[in-house]
Amino acid sequence: RPNKAKIVSSSGSPLPLLSTGLPGRREIYDEGDFRSVRERTDLSLRASWQASDDLELTSITAFARTRDVLETSNATAGFGRLPGSYGDEAERTKEVSQEIRLATPDDGRPVYWTLGGTWYRTSYDNRYDYYDVFDTYASQTITSADYDIEGYAAFADVAWRATERLTFTLGGRYTHEEKELTLDDYGSYFGLEGRAIEHQQGRFVAFSPAVSARYAVTSDITAYARIAHGFKPGGFVVYGLGDPIAGTKNTGFASESAVTYEIGMKSHLLDQRLDLDVALYHSDVSDQQYQTYDGATLQFLYDNADVRIWGAEVQARAWITDRFDVSASLGLIDAEYTAEEVSGIRAKGKKVQQVPDYDLNLAARYVQPLEDGMDLVGRAEWALTGRSYFDVGNTISQAPYSVVNLRLGLETPRWDLAAWVRNVFDEDYAQWGYVEASPRAAWYMGPPRTFGVRGRLKF
Repeated sequence: RPNKAKIVSSSGSPLPLLSTGLPGRREIYDEGDFRSVRERTDLSLRASWQASDDLELTSITAFARTRDVLETSNATAGFGRLPGSYGDEAERTKEVSQEIRLATPDDGRPVYWTLGGTWYRTSYDNRYDYYDVFDTYASQTITSADYDIEGYAAFADVAWRATERLTFTLGGRYTHEEKELTLDDYGSYFGLEGRAIEHQQGRFVAFSPAVSARYAVTSDITAYARIAHGFKPGGFVVYGLGDPIAGTKNTGFASESAVTYEIGMKSHLLDQRLDLDVALYHSDVSDQQYQTYDGATLQFLYDNADVRIWGAEVQARAWITDRFDVSASLGLIDAEYTAEEVSGIRAKGKKVQQVPDYDLNLAARYVQPLEDGMDLVGRAEWALTGRSYFDVGNTISQAPYSVVNLRLGLETPRWDLAAWVRNVFDEDYAQWGYVEASPRAAWYMGPPRTFGVRGRLKF
């Protein structure tokens, strides 16, 4: 297949992707048999109890289970290998969470607040089996990983209406997360064998405060300013499994933190028929987590780097009629590394990988009332994503691309049911990529045309 995804090098020319190393021959994709199956179940329950006119109790329970199976068998040369290789990978993930929230209403009273807590647990296990009888490595790799994550958080915020127009809000969140990883890695190369069993544990704790001010310029226009601290726990690398032959160990990565400054405006104009929101923000990120590929060890690794971000967002929604509305959003972002070096690569001033420089969304929705309070709702969306880079050195990137999404369904006050299609025109684009051995590169393609049905019940 041609390079339809428009992956280009820093010079702007298409990359010779997945070169086999054979004279006069190039392959865009490795040829062989590939089979990928994903099964996912999502369940959630939200319950609210109005304890009194001044107090509401909300409970949110969620459960998700995912099973991924990938089977590959190479029939021809590819990735520098000769025929005779196969691989099987199976992943299972189970997630459960529970949140309890107690809040007073924002009904004009001088002080109102929210108090709550959440608990969550994620269990992940993976087994990877690769065997290549003819390739240059003559290798066999069997890896299993068990990764357990458990955490809890307590959060609160209180708002004080200083005047009829001016409101201050102070909040904070305390996060405590523990992670435990067990790896069993076996490898065989040219008759050399090795096995490494690793057990790693980590605890990640942080308090994240936030303060904001909101001013009602008019009854339809509100200006705001906000300063907030964000936190993302560190962890361990599941796919960068070390080298059992050389005896190298799996490495972890640090927690990520950010301080974000934001100013903006929210408005309801033209007799409430136009909503217009504008925001400007700046973030200083310490130890941002990112994934990279080490061509020397043939491993995916995580690392940390300091980042600076400037951004702007505009969102608008207009009701043309009572049944028909259109919406648009534009996001501009300039994200650069501030660290001099990242993973041994000169990075300062380079664009942060996997962050598009802009995104534009246009959508239209039409509602056709039916009988007994039922509506037929259709929505069409066009999304344009700007250029994004896949590596720290900004040597390969995904050119701008667009996708079209459609949805049609029935809605009532108690339930809704909708069918949807994403990426209607089956656009080829890459979600992530990496340089294997220059000038050779590989990438993970985005989802193709996808169909689905979604239902929701309120009781």
